[in-house]
Amino acid sequence: MDSITVVKDQLLDHFSHEHSLSLVHLQQPNHKHDNSDNEDENEEQDDSVEEVLHEGQCRLCKEQIWSFHLSYYYCKSCDYSLHTFCAELPETLQNYPSHPDHTLHFYYKGNYDIECRVCKLEWNNIGFYYCNNCNYELDTICATMSKQKIKHPSHPHQLERMFWHITSICVACGNEHKGVFFQCTTCPLFRINLDCALLPAKLLIQTSTNGTFTHSHPLTLTYSFPYDEIEANYYPVCRVCNKGFHCNLWNYKCDKCRYYVQLHCPSFYLQALAKLIKIIVKMNTRICCTVHSKMKVTTL
Repeated sequence: MDSITVVKDQLLDHFSHEHSLSLVHLQQPNHKHDNSDNEDENEEQDDSVEEVLHEGQCRLCKEQIWSFHLSYYYCKSCDYSLHTFCAELPETLQNYPSHPDHTLHFYYKGNYDIECRVCKLEWNNIGFYYCNNCNYELDTICATMSKQKIKHPSHPHQLERMFWHITSICVACGNEHKGVFFQCTTCPLFRINLDCALLPAKLLIQTSTNGTFTHSHPLTLTYSFPYDEIEANYYPVCRVCNKGFHCNLWNYKCDKCRYYVQLHCPSFYLQALAKLIKIIVKMNTRICCTVHSKMKVTTL
């Protein structure tokens, strides 16, 4: 599990909550790329995702708080959480780039239906900025987009969240995804989708797919398979699809047993995502999307 540090002397009196909020620092998990002799003894029961073992949902933008956000604000007595970048938003915005002429005021109470002028999505029950003069609406997610930077263990540089939901190739799995992406501004070709960014560092295969794969030890997520390692392991093939590995794509492996699985194998990938879904449901977080001429997102 991640190391969580509560900084008691760094309190925030936020306008959206009646109690002071404590700053919580999240230490990145130590993703080991090898399997020690006693690893399976200590971790055979832990097949969950480090990134979703705490925090919960931000009460302003209604998106999940993950460990790669590095910190967040929390009220223990009320189980009230805010992203750090959401908590730092002012009550009013002046000279906002897309609406510089008028002051925008922040609304966070009430069950409002809005349409953000930036992302063109319709939202309900979410914090947003509003212009009283011309009905300009800006949701919290777009208002904080420039500050949504993450530190992911797969890459040495910070990654920035990209505007809008896009369709692109993910460098983690090599597949095309539609949705939220994070991109490195230093290495613009490095772009990962949110699903891959949240994959478990450890995954225990509990069920087989058509009898194709199963393994008794937790598998470790690795962010590449260098050619010299492939050669040293006598050119292993994926235990799911029986194909060779790409050096630059992520994979799961157990070095102890020389058991290797490609991340982009559909049946294996879906099982890994199922772990995420199971844990998110336990955290009572639900995002419902209905796609028609415009997308409407309802957060509960």
